[in-house]
Amino acid sequence: MTGAEVKQIRNKLGLSQKAMAGLIGCKWRTLQNWECETTKVPGKAERLLVGVDRFPEFVKVLENF
Repeated sequence: MTGAEVKQIRNKLGLSQKAMAGLIGCKWRTLQNWECETTKVPGKAERLLVGVDRFPEFVKVLENF
């Protein structure tokens, strides 16, 4: 997954970097590093991002978790 894809998913959901990081359970700086491609998105995080991209309604579940 590219940084542009991570950013596209986040923008599609209408979330800031800090809000998206909180939603998926990582630090804001980690998400920023993924988007800038400083670090690679780990497999489990990539699957979660693909899931919320395909099923945006799942964001509501994560917000209440």
